[in-house]
Amino acid sequence: MHDELMKYELEIQLLSKLLMHPELYYEHAEKLSPNMFDNAFHKRIFEKFLVMQSEQKDIDLLSMSKALDCNHEENIQLSNVYTAPNEFISVKSAIDSLHEQSRRRTMQSMIQETQNKFLNGETTDDIIAFMNKMNAKMMIVQDSDVADIRLQMKDFLKDIDKRMSTDGIIGVTTGFNSLDEFTGGWQGTDLVIIGAASSMGKTSLALNLAYNAVKYADSPALIFSYEMSVNQLIMRLVALESEIPIRWIQNGELKDEDLLRVQQTASEIIDRKIYIDECKQTSLNYLISKTRQYVHSCGIKLVFVDYLQLVTASVGSKGTREQEVSKVARALKNLAKELNITIVALSQLNRGVGFRAESKPTLSDLRESGEIEQAADIVALVYRPEYYGINQDENGESTQGKAQIIFAKGRNIGVGTVTLNFVSELTKFRENSLDF
Repeated sequence: MHDELMKYELEIQLLSKLLMHPELYYEHAEKLSPNMFDNAFHKRIFEKFLVMQSEQKDIDLLSMSKALDCNHEENIQLSNVYTAPNEFISVKSAIDSLHEQSRRRTMQSMIQETQNKFLNGETTDDIIAFMNKMNAKMMIVQDSDVADIRLQMKDFLKDIDKRMSTDGIIGVTTGFNSLDEFTGGWQGTDLVIIGAASSMGKTSLALNLAYNAVKYADSPALIFSYEMSVNQLIMRLVALESEIPIRWIQNGELKDEDLLRVQQTASEIIDRKIYIDECKQTSLNYLISKTRQYVHSCGIKLVFVDYLQLVTASVGSKGTREQEVSKVARALKNLAKELNITIVALSQLNRGVGFRAESKPTLSDLRESGEIEQAADIVALVYRPEYYGINQDENGESTQGKAQIIFAKGRNIGVGTVTLNFVSELTKFRENSLDF
């Protein structure tokens, strides 16, 4: 009874801390979940807190009460949560205590249930399977006490062994052999920046890359679209997959056989693990919160952000735009590392790039570059010479339908250029020689 009362009070103190200081949530998000709360009303409060936090709504007593549609008794409970003393407890210690108590109760239940299974004559295999399942429920993320080079070296050697014993690339495929050979595929924890001037096809490239990961590697991909609607992106996706010109689809100029191909393609895309979030808010907190949500609920491995300069770091920020974009870039890198995913963020280039005699973009052309190039593991710049009226490259070869993917920075892969074909009427990229 004393333990239950203590846990009840701990839940109140933790909720009070989070409600009064919502920013603390992001420091401990990986350890916080509704299942930590035994009290049903406390769990409802936390679940609503997550929703309001992701939607960037003000979280105070009045707004929370309204969101929960509280009755008189619940309003009293909610008020008690808001006024509970929380200054003498940290979020971390409250989480650790709640997890410890939950594990102890789960262990007690496990012992009792195991004994019942044993007395009921169940097989040892069934009992062991049950114990393993219950043990997994008790496992929580633990902070490392001290960095140990012996353990780190052991992990490193395991990684080397995995790389040597794996045929093909280690990372998630880009869907293009030439890109995979250069990059080794998408690597977890990497932040990739794809920069391009307007009309170079950076959104189209991102869509191609996202769908290729889903199609060829069955690796769930997420696109945050700040400029284009879901309908516009789906139209592009259907066009590049069905190879029906996007203009025909947009204008409804489809023959019966074209319509059939569009419908068949749509039915194939429906079964793929690709998610498009039509961002209704531009805040960085929304992006971080929703990414965590998709990773945990959908197993996302690859995230695309279209595009970086449209994300706002904070409401009412007084810093320069470069400082704000730098903060976003650093936050995305930290998020990729925390969740072990690849984040690909699209970036605008400075407007002057197209007016130079040499229109090929460079690293310094990234708009509000600052921290972007520092935070990024890879910076790739998309360049289509024919857009600027350049009909031949430096080797005298035709540039028609060609797109150069210029790797201006590669923390682990170096720099270089890969050439792809670009079919503008389909908004589709292809291998320069043969399709993947």
